[in-house]
Amino acid sequence: MTRAFIAFAIVSLATVTASAKTYTCDAGQVGLCTCTNSITTPNAPMGCDNRIVDGFDTLTSTLLVVDSECPSEVGDVNLRIAIRHPQIGDLTVRLTSPSGDSATVLLRPGLETGELRGCPFDDLDVTFDDESETPYGQCEYLIPAMSGVMRGISSLSALDGGERNGLWTLTVQDTRTSNSGSLVAWSLDIPCQLPDLTMQVLDDLTVANTQNGALVRFVREGDTTAALPVFLDFDGDASTEDFATPLSARVVIPAGATSVDMPLQAVNDADGDELLIVKIRPGDYAIDGPEEGTVRIDGAAPGDDDGCGCRSASRGDGVIVAALLGAWLFMRRRRH
Repeated sequence: MTRAFIAFAIVSLATVTASAKTYTCDAGQVGLCTCTNSITTPNAPMGCDNRIVDGFDTLTSTLLVVDSECPSEVGDVNLRIAIRHPQIGDLTVRLTSPSGDSATVLLRPGLETGELRGCPFDDLDVTFDDESETPYGQCEYLIPAMSGVMRGISSLSALDGGERNGLWTLTVQDTRTSNSGSLVAWSLDIPCQLPDLTMQVLDDLTVANTQNGALVRFVREGDTTAALPVFLDFDGDASTEDFATPLSARVVIPAGATSVDMPLQAVNDADGDELLIVKIRPGDYAIDGPEEGTVRIDGAAPGDDDGCGCRSASRGDGVIVAALLGAWLFMRRRRH
């Protein structure tokens, strides 16, 4: 297997997306990027050769961020990293912000799936992103053994609210003997400004067994270049079985669009009148307005209406009407 991915990683790490500012640490960033380990390398571009020394040694790489165009407070951060190493299960990786907050994103991958010595395969080229649908953990018989976008073993949200500008520190440790490697490059994706997200409950009532459904809309204001996932939680006494389409914990505003609708249509087996509370979870956005909205379910039973969305009289209603009519006839006879 070849290591062609490493050249690609350096190019991709230098890419600036429309929705985030990217700050890159590689051999070309002399002055902004430095590293230290237990080996002194004369005339190395960044102070060391970026070698991850075998057996409980630590490589420390720092990246100086100085940006006057963006707010100083971090709203979200993703870490992109490329490492050459013949057994990535030896490695741990931690990111520390200028504010001193830390998050461990890699902790001897493979251990979580039962590999006693961690993942025994080569190299990684990964973006750690809290909003990724891919959970932490990958160990493929490929080069790189870990690749793509995934969540870290701990959340990078621990760095949210801290300082953007200053020294960011990446700490890489080789925890076992017999193999060494090198840090190729790493970068930070930090949005300059998060889009505002608003939830609008356009119709708060859905009636079972009818065409009447509720409608919740999610609207963003700001950059629309990329798709924007919106993460949700649900509360109340309604359940996903009460709806024609199962409730999803994630809806996506498409690239180029400012909004996405979430229709909610109750089905026949809705258990009487219920409430569904839709809650917005944190993501790559700033929540503008209420974080939750309420939808009412009118649990009409099959045959309770003619499709108009109104509820016709029930058997109980008929009994009441008959009783009132009987009382009226009794009183009429007494008068005569």
